[in-house]
Amino acid sequence: MSINHSIAPRRLRSATRSGPRGYIAILGTFVLAAFMAFGVGETAFAATPPTVEQCNGAATAGQEIQCDVTVVNTLNVATGVGSSVVTVKVCTGPAGAPICGASAVTNYTGVITSVNQCNNSLNDGGSWVECKVNITNKITGSGTPTPATVNQCVGTSGGGGSTLTCDPVQSTTGATFTQCNGSANGGGAKVTCTVPNTATQAAALRVTVNQCNNSANGGGSTVICSATQSNSILPAGTTRGLAYTGFNGWPTAIYGSIALLLGALLLARSRSLKKKLRNN
Repeated sequence: MSINHSIAPRRLRSATRSGPRGYIAILGTFVLAAFMAFGVGETAFAATPPTVEQCNGAATAGQEIQCDVTVVNTLNVATGVGSSVVTVKVCTGPAGAPICGASAVTNYTGVITSVNQCNNSLNDGGSWVECKVNITNKITGSGTPTPATVNQCVGTSGGGGSTLTCDPVQSTTGATFTQCNGSANGGGAKVTCTVPNTATQAAALRVTVNQCNNSANGGGSTVICSATQSNSILPAGTTRGLAYTGFNGWPTAIYGSIALLLGALLLARSRSLKKKLRNN
């Protein structure tokens, strides 16, 4: 009996020691995998193209394209360091029944300076062109945003029975927004193109939009295009919030912080278990 009693505690202690180590190893592997999936994978950045381009030169009769671009630029004027997050979405197919792809988000290592889309497209009858651009510039430096210049709806909707709704109708050389010019000149065309009066531009980061020009010139076609831009300028030395988005739109730094917190908790738990084992 004395032999059995002396062996049992040793076996119990051995099993207890192996249990926590296995537990910690499993959780440690989970944390590492989560960090790699949500942190490393989502913080990869692509080289920045000077222009975002899509939906140009489409040439199928009776088709519809819906193309959206959202750009978020971040720029420090003093250092010249910038980045951007670009979200694009494209729908194509028969007019009235286009099929939409999933939105695609790309992080770039520099700022986007122009967007060109939906130009020279669908110039056959019964076509539908609908395109949107939304630009946000977050600038650290000096300067004041000014109202954006517009060149819009010049030489458009010249066919009989056409309707033209443009706000504003302006002709400006070298404008920030150039859209809906030379488009929808077939009979019975409908045109709605807008740039809100709240749209701004900034000398520190000029981003131009060129869309919906020379498109949908067949009879009975429709053009619906809009573009806007906002500029926020903070004084030099101001620290902005997290600029990069990761999995599901969360800032990637959040995932790194969660991983570090879990790692610290696991380390504390491991030390506590070792201390209890030594006391036993």
